[in-house]
Amino acid sequence: MTGKLRTEQPIHTELAQHESGWWLPAQVGGSFEKWQREAREHIDAACEHIRGDRVAIQAGTHVALWAVNLMATFDRVLTFEADSVNYECARRNVAGWGGITLTKA
Repeated sequence: MTGKLRTEQPIHTELAQHESGWWLPAQVGGSFEKWQREAREHIDAACEHIRGDRVAIQAGTHVALWAVNLMATFDRVLTFEADSVNYECARRNVAGWGGITLTKA
């Protein structure tokens, strides 16, 4: 298999900035507002079972929606993303957020 790398095209052309200011993959579907609401609901439900609130470790950050929402509860969030487009969106979305450490997996 000779396949071409997905990053052959500049990655920034695969991103789009939502009217909310969030960076998302250009071909993403669904309602950002619905994602935001559901993330907050799931995080609130999960946090009812957490005893400490210092550090959250989150894998598969996508565009960092959960990571940013987790900052409402935790002092630090360590988050990981393997997909290059999602990582670039997440990197832009967490810029300026102290306490979030994003790592390319």
